[in-house]
Amino acid sequence: MDEKQLAQGILDLVGGSDNVEAVTHCASRLRFTLKDTQKADADKLDAMDGVLGVVEKGGQVQVVIGPAVESVYAPLESLLSSSTSITAKAVPAEKEHRTVMARVFDYISGALTPLLPVFAGAGILTAVLIILAGVGVCPSDSGQFAVWYAAGHAIFYFLPIFVGYYAAKKLGVTPLVGAIIGAALLEPNFTGLQTGDPKSFFSIPIVAIDYSSTIVPSLLAVWVTSFLERFLNAHMAKNLRSFLVPAIDLAVMVPLTVLVLGPIGNTVANGAGAAINYLVTANMVVAGVVMGAFWGLLVIFGVHWAIIPIIMANLNANGGDPIFALAAASVFACLGVSFGVFLRTKDKGFKTLVGSYLISGILSGVNEPLIYGVIMRYRKLIPMVVVAGAVGGAVGGLGNVQLIVFNFLVNVFTLASFAPIGWFLAEAAVSFAVALVLVLILGFESKGDEPERATEPTTEKAA
Repeated sequence: MDEKQLAQGILDLVGGSDNVEAVTHCASRLRFTLKDTQKADADKLDAMDGVLGVVEKGGQVQVVIGPAVESVYAPLESLLSSSTSITAKAVPAEKEHRTVMARVFDYISGALTPLLPVFAGAGILTAVLIILAGVGVCPSDSGQFAVWYAAGHAIFYFLPIFVGYYAAKKLGVTPLVGAIIGAALLEPNFTGLQTGDPKSFFSIPIVAIDYSSTIVPSLLAVWVTSFLERFLNAHMAKNLRSFLVPAIDLAVMVPLTVLVLGPIGNTVANGAGAAINYLVTANMVVAGVVMGAFWGLLVIFGVHWAIIPIIMANLNANGGDPIFALAAASVFACLGVSFGVFLRTKDKGFKTLVGSYLISGILSGVNEPLIYGVIMRYRKLIPMVVVAGAVGGAVGGLGNVQLIVFNFLVNVFTLASFAPIGWFLAEAAVSFAVALVLVLILGFESKGDEPERATEPTTEKAA
């Protein structure tokens, strides 16, 4: 089955193009926001060749494809663009049956998931640059370091712009308006207010905050803009909308963001980070056990990306983040468990498939194929990942490991993103080793697991 056929088959099983309100993708999943989730046939989707699994979470139907997700997303986007339902994507309808948290979850997901592949690429570039600087190949005071660092760091520094753009697309706001609101927070005249005498806006004090690398202020600003823009479009003559709507949007929303929404967003982000970081501060080892044990479960339910704002806030405020550094223990536990399955299985086809998943995980850091293609198929493996991740996370906690360069994928190219590197490698080695030993000793098949489940359907899915 080629990518276009797979895209068409998936589209049919989620209820057709008329049922699709929006669709995005991350590193391994197609994320559908549907008008009626009851029309999606999860069982048939899960059984499709080329699909590794299906997750329903936060009002989304997430179809796990693996590293080839982009090659499926492209024809899927073409199919939706040629459909008359594309207008439904542009202005999402409110859903009575969705909870407030589901809507919030869906909104943040739609704004952030398009950025994740670029986050990964920029993180890898910066990590490699750090290695080259460390060995003297590309000194940190050289021109080439400055240029390449700018290439890797730009997306994070200007994050309010990119988040504003994709948040606007998600809510049906003019995308460039969302981007410009974010850009205004980084404009030199505004950033210059952070030094010198305090300024005011019509006697209202301006709180000059460094908004670089922030996410929440743009999300709040675009959300409010969606109400303003709908009102303007409904009450303004069509021949005036093209230039007056953006003008009024910016004239109203930039001051409102600077005076109210930005400070609120900054406070919310800092508060959420402080709450999670409290556990880290109270006991780093306990935090390592918790993050290492349960990160894999967050990935299974597709909610792990929601930690990104907190990670970014930590990096921006402190220059380092312990949360993802500790959670990485779960990634290595998945690799160790899967390697144990690779060594133990006698099925040559399954061994080849697991081997390809392992190579993909090591090189790209995308572990969903291992999770859905191996671990979720043998329930006995899940507690092994939890135990191994907890032990490895405790080791990382002892060493106070930190993520020092943002990336959301753990692979051979991003190891330099963590420090102290010795303790991080110890965390990785312990997680991997404990998981591997558990599989070698206890095996991976439980009563009721049929070997055929690991061969025929899975092999077909890899085709």
